Amino acid sequence: VSLERERNLFKIEQEQLLSEATIKSQELERQHIGDDLHDEIAPMLAGAKMYLSAQMHENSEDRKLHINKAIEIIDRSIVRIRSISHLLHPLSLQELGFNYAIDDFCNTFMATRESIINYYTNVELVPLTKFNKLLLFRIIQEIVFNAEKHSLATQFKIELKINSNYLQVLIAHNGKPFNEIDFIEGLKAKNGLGLKNIQHRLNLLKGTIKFYFDIENCEQNIFIQILID
Repeated sequence: VSLERERNLFKIEQEQLLSEATIKSQELERQHIGDDLHDEIAPMLAGAKMYLSAQMHENSEDRKLHINKAIEIIDRSIVRIRSISHLLHPLSLQELGFNYAIDDFCNTFMATRESIINYYTNVELVPLTKFNKLLLFRIIQEIVFNAEKHSLATQFKIELKINSNYLQVLIAHNGKPFNEIDFIEGLKAKNGLGLKNIQHRLNLLKGTIKFYFDIENCEQNIFIQILID
């Protein structure tokens, strides 16, 4: 029995190590794509904008109109590329901390959508390792994207606090209800990649997730709890 137990524990540890290695590889690839968008494509568009702006001294009104339209398109492209870059690789998480990264995500999310998302916390320093902060950031990000796409949510509230030895995150939104059974069924579905990614990261964090509908406030709630080592 003891040998069998040791084998099972070894198998679980190996699976966790493989999961961690896979996620780190994915994050590294995201970082490379985000850096390329931010450092190469955006400056190229900015250079094109400067070139077009230099032509504005021409007298032709049609020429000026066309150039202005081109500049507007380039401006929108630059904003969109920076938004994609931030979502792919949250530089603010490494440089300015978890809370700033979530605030930045909220602002970027609202800048590209007709949605409202607010973040509240009284935790100044999130007591997680750098990698675990990234895992939690991705979980929050995935939940918001899923709720927007599948539950048609347009208003979000994210709260983070510490309760005893637990880090707790509550995400509330005005979308369609989603419960534990829906989550389990989603994990079994072939196209439930987003939910699988959430559970995958929760396993590495040794965290739990619960779903319930707040009838009083007419809000869907997603509650995450992580034991602080």
